[in-house]
Amino acid sequence: MLPPIRIHIKKKIRVPTISQAKYLWKTSWTEPIIIDYSESIKMFKRIGYGPIETDAEFGKFILDRIGIGDFLVIYWRKGKRGLKLFTYIRINTGSFQILRKIVRKGDKEKQQIMRLREKIKNKNYSLEDKKEFNNEIKEIRSEMGWLREILFQDKIYEHSYLKYTSPKYKPHSYSRAFKQPKRGDVDELW
Repeated sequence: MLPPIRIHIKKKIRVPTISQAKYLWKTSWTEPIIIDYSESIKMFKRIGYGPIETDAEFGKFILDRIGIGDFLVIYWRKGKRGLKLFTYIRINTGSFQILRKIVRKGDKEKQQIMRLREKIKNKNYSLEDKKEFNNEIKEIRSEMGWLREILFQDKIYEHSYLKYTSPKYKPHSYSRAFKQPKRGDVDELW
């Protein structure tokens, strides 16, 4: 059994911009729908005794409770710091699709520069090591000059709370992968 998690489900929406000088619309997220630790035990089979085991069942749950659209699902786990991505999913009336999380290539280099700067601030390193870190930062910045074009890289988010339908990033119907729960009912939670 996995430890309980707290889940926030946010729906992607389009809203008008305030000034509307450059753009008329922007992407925003609705207030989260929260599934608390005790509710996650009742919902997920791998955490407790709930009926949801696959991504299709979770997608059907979102379709029944919230509706169609793109959803960002994040979670917290007891005993672990910070939040993590549970899934990014597109829900339609007849199908669902797990979406890829896209990370810019330049963001990876920026994170590397921040780590090197933290090492420079650390008092345990000698002056020679700090000079090497500065040289590495200069090299990364020079490489970033030709990386200005957007290069995307898939960052796969895997966890063991759901079983994913194969192939992962293709649309799937609910009927193909969804089976009726045998015990418990999620309706009592809502």
